[in-house]
Amino acid sequence: MQLLRKQPAVHELCAGGFLRETVHFDDGLSAIPLQPLGSDDRIDFLVKYARDLVGAKFDEPVAFGARLRGLISLPAVSLVCTPSGDGSPIEIEASVRSRLDLARQVISCTVVQPFVPFALFIHAQNSKGYYRLFEPAHRATRSRILSIVELETPHLIARVYTKARDDEIYRFALSLLHDAVAEANARFRIARLFNVLECLASENKTGGLPSRKAVRFLLGFPVEGDVKEWTIEGKQYSFDIIELAGRLRDRLFHGAPFSPEDLSMNVRSAFSILEGAPLYIADTLTEYCKVALYGEVIDGE
Repeated sequence: MQLLRKQPAVHELCAGGFLRETVHFDDGLSAIPLQPLGSDDRIDFLVKYARDLVGAKFDEPVAFGARLRGLISLPAVSLVCTPSGDGSPIEIEASVRSRLDLARQVISCTVVQPFVPFALFIHAQNSKGYYRLFEPAHRATRSRILSIVELETPHLIARVYTKARDDEIYRFALSLLHDAVAEANARFRIARLFNVLECLASENKTGGLPSRKAVRFLLGFPVEGDVKEWTIEGKQYSFDIIELAGRLRDRLFHGAPFSPEDLSMNVRSAFSILEGAPLYIADTLTEYCKVALYGEVIDGE
């Protein structure tokens, strides 16, 4: 209890990870198990849905039994982190964000369950009880490169489902993309997204093309290289995004640091983007993945 009352401290409340006892990661960062969230709100929603929208009867004893079982469902944990300095609530959170993210990833891997933050509270004299809720991520933005929103019809989405049901490689690529978009670290997401493209290009690789060339062929780019002009945050860059992503993935996969010297001379200046604007690269690759996935379905019609 004393850990929870320390000031200043950032409290990130997470759901999905069951811990038997408090874990101390380092001096100033702990994971404290809490009472489970339960499932009353979801049961209430289900009862209302069944009665009001479906027109079905809902057995009260069944609902009561579900509530009892729900008392121990959805474990909750508080990640409590002491910041190194003071400042505004936004500055305090920023100062501990990387530590919280890493602790959450460690717990998720340990319990082999999704471990998702749902609220944050800053306990400090100048924060005045600052808190915020984590809303589900929804980024319905148009692609910077090509507009594929018009393609995403119910018919196409149903076709993607059918293709994934019948094709294990396609389903694996879909699973890889699912994991990639959930990755919080933008550089890691870039590497994961390249894996998606490489999986979809596997047929090209068996035809003798190396990894990056196979991906370029899949996307309809020049196989030997595709250096394009990019405007990112007001600055001009020239680089091959597939080389940048593929080489980053290779270095991470083999446990080696990624440096400018790992890139060919004509795209080396783009290395700074991985530090300053990695989300731009990640978002662009996400769109490429969607184009490749949709192309598999459209070509089969």
